[in-house]
Amino acid sequence: QRRARTRGRRGMARAGEAPLEHLVVDAGALIRLEQLHNRAERFYTVREVVSEVRDKNARALLERLPFELEVREPSAEALAAVIQFAKKTGDFTVLSMPDFKIMALTWMLHKETHGIADLRAEPLAPGETEDPAPPEQPAPEAASAADGQHGQHGQHGQHG
Repeated sequence: QRRARTRGRRGMARAGEAPLEHLVVDAGALIRLEQLHNRAERFYTVREVVSEVRDKNARALLERLPFELEVREPSAEALAAVIQFAKKTGDFTVLSMPDFKIMALTWMLHKETHGIADLRAEPLAPGETEDPAPPEQPAPEAASAADGQHGQHGQHGQHG
């Protein structure tokens, strides 16, 4: 677990919270000018999201963000994984290509950081919930409280 490394301009967290390692942002967060700079160490988006910010004032503010916004393209593997999952959930027809690319970039960053063994390949059935952690292993929240760090679960998969 690599958390609370740098807490400079990019890594300030809210009181009592370690910043996320990676945060993938969409156009809505950028257009609304959400206060993201203290939420993560590194910020990412895809080219299509930057293109969606068309308003002259919003573009000017985009140039003056208080953090570096890295534009990356998701891998073909990541894009295929999220498209396949969206087809299984029935969401494929309502998501745009920028939506798929944002999710694929999130998937790819998770793979680069933690691997994909903990990512679900099949959606949960309606009404189904995740199995609780086995008794011999404390739930991530309990581990977080015990060691003062956020567990891996909850650090990725939160995106604005």
